[in-house]
Amino acid sequence: MPRQNKSQEIGRMGERWFVSQLPPNWIFQPPLDDVGVDGVVVICEAGSLNGAEFRVQIKSSAKWIIRNNSIVLTGLKRSTIQYWVTGFTPTLIIAYETSSNRGFCAWANQILALRTEELVEDQGSITLEIPMRMPIDSGVWDTVRTQISGISIALGRNLLVAETVVPFLRAIYELSGALKHLYFAQAATPKEPYRTDAQRKLISELEIVSHRDVVRAILALDRDLQSAGILLDGLKQYAEDYIKRCSGFIRGFQQIVDAGDQLLNCDFYPEGLALERPPMMHSIANTIHELTQAAVRAMTKCSIS
Repeated sequence: MPRQNKSQEIGRMGERWFVSQLPPNWIFQPPLDDVGVDGVVVICEAGSLNGAEFRVQIKSSAKWIIRNNSIVLTGLKRSTIQYWVTGFTPTLIIAYETSSNRGFCAWANQILALRTEELVEDQGSITLEIPMRMPIDSGVWDTVRTQISGISIALGRNLLVAETVVPFLRAIYELSGALKHLYFAQAATPKEPYRTDAQRKLISELEIVSHRDVVRAILALDRDLQSAGILLDGLKQYAEDYIKRCSGFIRGFQQIVDAGDQLLNCDFYPEGLALERPPMMHSIANTIHELTQAAVRAMTKCSIS
């Protein structure tokens, strides 16, 4: 017959005690695998929270270590704690004491909010302090309901902000990369007329690809924003004007934009590349600034709505 050591026995006692404290219609589901929590609680009751979930980590002890009116939990793995604060399901940490048959709880994201840098370190365990402000009794579940509702609203807002800002970030990333390559072409050595044919070809192709990527980034941003229901005037017009300008010194530039990643053979005017480079770089830098401003406005609007 399997035997439990003292630590395992205390752990089982804590889990049974916690389940006995839950409202009748709340369901505790043990994990199928060892994923860093002891289970998931599913709220099953009439109302907007029906079906809402939160993860549970139960820490049991015969006698707590108490410091500054908080329960001290020592020797916690960083990987486990990282799991508590990731994903879309919040984690409620339970501290249960067998000698007094009582417990307290706190949300992991709240007690870890100021310790994010510490969590990314590679080695060593972590000590947490669970404030003794939320005793687990018949009244705590109304508090949990309120907090779960607030967490769900905050999560929804964060997802909305992320969905809004990601297209801007992607476009800014592509534009800044193109600008970086144009700066490289501007400063590349050796200068003309001391370059070899191979050097001249490499730098010119890099410059043409950079201009192509600018147009593609702007058109992709326009499509992404339209799909998200966000209107930002001028993007398509900017792309069309950019194509027209590049076509003056890169023959067949529209076909290059429409083609795949392989650069098509094209005729270009090296003097035109060099002459138009500074104003095009200024245009890209100005566009990056304007897109950043637009992203900040969109993010602010989502945050307060």
